[in-house]
Amino acid sequence: MVKEIFCEFIKANNRNIRFCSIRDEEINPDHDFRLKTANSVVRQTHTVTGLQFRNCNFSIIPNPKILTNYFTCLEFLDLRACGIKKLEREQMKHFVALKEIHLNDNLIEFLSADLFIDNKYLEVLILSNNQLKYIEPEVFDYTKKLTNVDLSNNVNIDIIYAKGSNITLKQFKNEIRLKCQPDWKIIHEQFKDSVEEKEQKKMFEIRELNAAKKELEKKISDLTIQKSEAEKKIEKLTKKVEEISQNQSKKSQETLKSILNDENFKDFTIKIKDKNFKVHKIIIAAHSSLIAEILNDRPEIESLNFEDFDPETFKIILDFIYDKNIENEQKNFIEILKISGKLKIKNLMEISAEKLIQEATPKNSFEILLLANKYDLEELRQKAFDEFKKNFPNKNLKPDLASQTDKLRKLVEIKRLMDEIVDDEEE
Repeated sequence: MVKEIFCEFIKANNRNIRFCSIRDEEINPDHDFRLKTANSVVRQTHTVTGLQFRNCNFSIIPNPKILTNYFTCLEFLDLRACGIKKLEREQMKHFVALKEIHLNDNLIEFLSADLFIDNKYLEVLILSNNQLKYIEPEVFDYTKKLTNVDLSNNVNIDIIYAKGSNITLKQFKNEIRLKCQPDWKIIHEQFKDSVEEKEQKKMFEIRELNAAKKELEKKISDLTIQKSEAEKKIEKLTKKVEEISQNQSKKSQETLKSILNDENFKDFTIKIKDKNFKVHKIIIAAHSSLIAEILNDRPEIESLNFEDFDPETFKIILDFIYDKNIENEQKNFIEILKISGKLKIKNLMEISAEKLIQEATPKNSFEILLLANKYDLEELRQKAFDEFKKNFPNKNLKPDLASQTDKLRKLVEIKRLMDEIVDDEEE
């Protein structure tokens, strides 16, 4: 049922329209002869372009589908002061030709983003004196012909947009975004009976996720910048620390070197063949695990004798212990590794192994292999074995042979004998 229809010609926004008001008395649009009002009134409504409700009380727009079936040319809709609480796309989608709608003096609180998707011809929207709290800014993205929007005297917003006025549409939307940003939890409670609640909830969740994503991306960007700045600071501090450390190390080395050259307070002697090296017991024991073990067992001794060491090589090692420096040039790192290995000077063993990896050749590979196996220096063993194989170009030597010292000795001895036989035959 609809109310009684009263039709007249009036002007609205400079347009002549055939205008109808719906009043309190009910009429019969469905051929129910129990009512007094004739159906002929309803049959003429296809020419009506305006519709106005008076003395009505709705919570939503009443039966929009039925209304638009009878009023097929509606361009003007006046629903002011009708107690309307909800305005939804499900209602508005039937008014596809609508150009002007008056909804002032109602109880509407929320406008969703999809509300006017189907109202592409809408020019005038009056929503003053409502209870508007939440408006999605996108609500006006689909109404490209808007010339006037009145949102004055609402709960969270009080603004009017008129085309050509001082307020641009962009400023108008920004004001909505600033003052009427939706809060889904509140809206869910107030609009939980909405026919499109699930869709609205999904839209809000997506929007909240996108907002959270943007905020997270910004935080990540800020953290990346902070990380970059922190890395630069760390790099500077590291360089400074290294510089200080190098200076201190240099000073320490200079101090130790001066101690080596100073005969005072030297309390221990290392005898190598006909050479005697005066040293400080505490310094030499701190670097050589072997000497430390001996002194722990026999703290009273004042000298040690190593007849199989080369005096010149030991002098190089002694300089390293006090100076922490060893030059590459003209140093026999095979001999240095032999002595540092026997004395268990770990850091010098590592340095010697690194140098021999660079210096390994087919000629010295066997001697290096023996040392690598003796002190279990894997990287040096592999490099020396690669060079060793070059002495046997026509033989496929298996990788596990590299660690088998006895077999290597036999192989070298066999090669030596073969070379001697070949040399004798040639003579």
